[in-house]
Amino acid sequence: MYLCDIVYFILLRLFNLFFIILLPFTSFSQCECEYGVAYEPSPGLCYVINACSDQQASNYCGADAYFNENCIYDEEVLGCTCSSAYNFNPTATVDDGNCIIIGGCSDVNAI
Repeated sequence: MYLCDIVYFILLRLFNLFFIILLPFTSFSQCECEYGVAYEPSPGLCYVINACSDQQASNYCGADAYFNENCIYDEEVLGCTCSSAYNFNPTATVDDGNCIIIGGCSDVNAI
């Protein structure tokens, strides 16, 4: 193992210890993130942990640096959203209009 590898490993461990031990005691100011942990190590510099740098992601946060970046993309799931239907899909987020109601019409306003 080379000396530079050892130094890199030590610096990486010290950096990880900083985030684990000292980060909870760091005061947050102008740097904010709804989805991750954001902190400002110096004025005007924003670091974010567990958020995403991609503006298309649902957990996007604007920052100067990202650590442990984790992007989440919301996707529409088509299916039947009527809980009383035969083919109800609990994971569906958009009704596709193909619900099958056994026993008749489910519209209480129908004649």
